Amino acid sequence: MSHRPLVVFVIHEGFSLFGYGIARDLIRMAHDAGSDLRVEAVTSAAVPGLVQSSCGAQILADHDWSVILRADYVFVCSSRDIHPVAGSASLLKHLRSCHRHGGWVIGLGTSVFTLGQAGLLAARRATAHPAQLATLQAAFPDTDFTLQPFMIDQRVVTCVGGDAVTDLMLDLLSRTFDPAIAEAVRRYVLLKPERSEAFIASVGLRGSIEDLDPRLARYTQVIEQTVSAPRPLLEVCAAIAVSPRTLSRLTQAVFACSLGALSARIRLDHAAGLLRSTSRALSDISDASGYSSTAHFSNAFQKRFRIRPGRYRATRNAASAPEI
Repeated sequence: MSHRPLVVFVIHEGFSLFGYGIARDLIRMAHDAGSDLRVEAVTSAAVPGLVQSSCGAQILADHDWSVILRADYVFVCSSRDIHPVAGSASLLKHLRSCHRHGGWVIGLGTSVFTLGQAGLLAARRATAHPAQLATLQAAFPDTDFTLQPFMIDQRVVTCVGGDAVTDLMLDLLSRTFDPAIAEAVRRYVLLKPERSEAFIASVGLRGSIEDLDPRLARYTQVIEQTVSAPRPLLEVCAAIAVSPRTLSRLTQAVFACSLGALSARIRLDHAAGLLRSTSRALSDISDASGYSSTAHFSNAFQKRFRIRPGRYRATRNAASAPEI
């Protein structure tokens, strides 16, 4: 490749270091994996200098936002603030110009709002966190939002979730450079969260974890993310591009239960975790697990675990108490 691509990371005070670090480090891994990929990666801010992330770590921005005009790829890094914030007029202008001249614009996490404010989401598909879906739909009615982990539409990319950044970067490396590079990087990265085995076991997976259909995996993820405020089944199915009938068939085949039963298992496992690790009132845990009443929650919990929530907490606390 004769042209050396320029990748620009856009950061600001309070940006999330997580997505920034994954995206930037996977570019380094592509070099370390023995490929001949040569990319110039720089970091930009409104004013060059140290910029503090949401966790307190500081990153040096070696350019201002004007460097975006020369970029082949721009990663706009999200803020920890889940509420939309008006983007800088100059930043929005530079992002539009970059895309107009053939560049890719990638919004990580809440930066989907920035891309929308720049006018880059109109008549396109974009991904959204379930908790932000309604706000995004109201703010950008011309955009078709999905709950997929990431979405690529005509060089405009949106991505939600820290682990999704890894999947996105591998897709971009394969799509825009060389599938062999993506495969080499993939071998450096543990894609499967350690918690997956425990989670799948807890909800009753029949067979190997590798057999879990991606659509079903995404459905369980959405249920986890919206455990306190479950979304209508038709809305979730539309967002992950699967019919209720297909999803029901997959759930029955893999978990040997209905969609409603699977959702209840996930919510009740969440409640059991709160009972073990917090002193919150049962009514609070009931609300946090998506139940309309404490009585309904208590009955469902007893049916699932064969013990009342209060007794479950007392038994667990006694078991974990230090010996005297």
